Amino acid sequence: MPRAQYCVLVDTEGETVDFASTGQDDPFNMQVVAAQMRLLLADVEGASAVGAPLSVVLRSSERTTLARSLPGGYALVLVQSRAAGLGVLSKAVAVCEREIADEAGWPSPPGAARWYAISVQTDARGRPVAAGNPPLPVTVVGAVARRAAHPEGDGISLKPRGFSTAERPYRVATASGAECTLVRERTGIWYADELLVDLRLHGEVARYGEPLSRE
Repeated sequence: MPRAQYCVLVDTEGETVDFASTGQDDPFNMQVVAAQMRLLLADVEGASAVGAPLSVVLRSSERTTLARSLPGGYALVLVQSRAAGLGVLSKAVAVCEREIADEAGWPSPPGAARWYAISVQTDARGRPVAAGNPPLPVTVVGAVARRAAHPEGDGISLKPRGFSTAERPYRVATASGAECTLVRERTGIWYADELLVDLRLHGEVARYGEPLSRE
């Protein structure tokens, strides 16, 4: 996960199920921190008067730690430097949670955002011209924006709904007319809100530009 120092998947008792790291931290210490964050999440769950919390964030002088609640009492614990900022990881966390859910057979939470990491080629202006591997040509059909009160009176907000000011989402289309939104996070990684589908690419179905063989 970009900018993360390590992530740990823990069960309802705080026991480590799996982890990944940059190699800078001791595995034992990582598991201790993850277990403590799972206990903290449980404490908040027990004391919450407004329903089960989705996440708990702990910010220290050097690091920011996030614990995200998952089905079955599991939790995902993510640790990064304090300066990194959790906002830039929102889509990366969504991708990680979806992949864990897919592997575990968990249903996606109602209304959960579905983002997919994707390789994107851009032109000199930074606009997408191809996506996927191998590249699937795409055409920008518009930038995502929302109408809002604006000091200059044009009625268009410079910050699209659901995106940070550092993100610039594009609506793109393939040759067959299939559309999706591509957005580049501050980490430099691109995400798509749909699986790209082009039925005419090599005469096969392509997801993310990766051809799938016919049955």
